[in-house]
Amino acid sequence: MDCKKRNHYFATSDCKFIFFHFNGDQVQALYDYVTNAKTNCFQATEELKHLINQIFNLFKTRAFADKETTFSVLLYQLLIALTLIADPAPTDRSSLKQTPQMVTQALDYLDKHYAQKITIAALCKRIGVSPSLLSQNFRAYTDNSVHGYLTSVRILHVKGMLTTAPDLSIADIAEQCGFHDTSHLNKVFSTETGMTPSKFRKICF
Repeated sequence: MDCKKRNHYFATSDCKFIFFHFNGDQVQALYDYVTNAKTNCFQATEELKHLINQIFNLFKTRAFADKETTFSVLLYQLLIALTLIADPAPTDRSSLKQTPQMVTQALDYLDKHYAQKITIAALCKRIGVSPSLLSQNFRAYTDNSVHGYLTSVRILHVKGMLTTAPDLSIADIAEQCGFHDTSHLNKVFSTETGMTPSKFRKICF
């Protein structure tokens, strides 16, 4: 929740509210990015639970002054983890049980080979269907185009590298995630997220 605005919240059963207050030069930018989808409620992943438990354990020591740096690192890791959760994830396979085999084969191939150069023609040849048939079925069952899905997978991996590998250059990340070069990555990343990879990395570190 943005503490600069009035907030209203409630629970339908007995519970305890615990707040972490984030303060820093890049926190507002991180908050704006995390809540870009107009929501600030997230399902707790195992990583988030682990980070929150670490913070709670530090609280129990009451050594706040001595642990200020550790607290800061954990809180920023918590925010960075939320940036990844906030991303539109690749298609949830649980809802695709009745999906045609050509679509599941395409999804599996795109997930595994996103770093390579992939064309619709080559993908269709590998699966053994026509481009028009795959495109029609892919959109019908995933609500996305083949190119759109591949882009979302690549961007997801880019964000992961930007937030976990600060020493890796943008050019190296572009190459490892299937983009032609830094310019191509900058263009696509800016279109998808509203900021450059460098700015995204800056607000995360």
